[in-house]
This record gives sequence, structure tokens and C-alpha cells, in this order.
Amino acid sequence: MLPTLIAVGIQVIIFSVALTGSFVVFKFLKGTAQIKRKEIQLGGAAAFFVVMYILINHYAFKTREYLASDFDLIESAYASQPITRIDSNGLKETI
Repeated sequence: MLPTLIAVGIQVIIFSVALTGSFVVFKFLKGTAQIKRKEIQLGGAAAFFVVMYILINHYAFKTREYLASDFDLIESAYASQPITRIDSNGLKETI
């Protein structure tokens, strides 16, 4: 369940960044944007939000892929058996 929560957290962060970015561009920088397609027509901050959200999702994919491989590594480490070694004093130590 942990990877699911992390994936949801990442999407919430991406959503927040896109929302904040569109607010800054349109409120302070006075930007404009427009999307015209058969399916949808958006203008202003909504259009910029959609574009920014899609771009961040696209470029953050590699980061999520990298994190997923780390979680697989951690998961396999938890499943592994404990390692014991003998330290310089001759005592057994569990790693």
C-alpha cells in the first residue's frame, strides 16, 4: 500500500505545482493561453493549468520510474534474511 500512497502524493504535488504555476503566470505575469480542439475549448488559466499538468506528468515519469526501482530494492531488502558477522572483538553482530 505504501507505493500507492506515494504515487497519490506525487500526483497531489504535481497538481499543486501546476495550479500554483498557472496562478503565478496569469495573476502576476499577465499571461494568456488557449486550447481549441473538437473535444474541448479552454482559455486563460485553465488552459495553462492543463498544459503545465501534462508537461510535468510527462517529465516527472522518469523520476517516478527511478523511485519505483528504489522501492523494489527496499522491499527486497526487507524480505531478505538478517546477516550476521563476527566483529574484531570476536562477537556476533546482526546487520
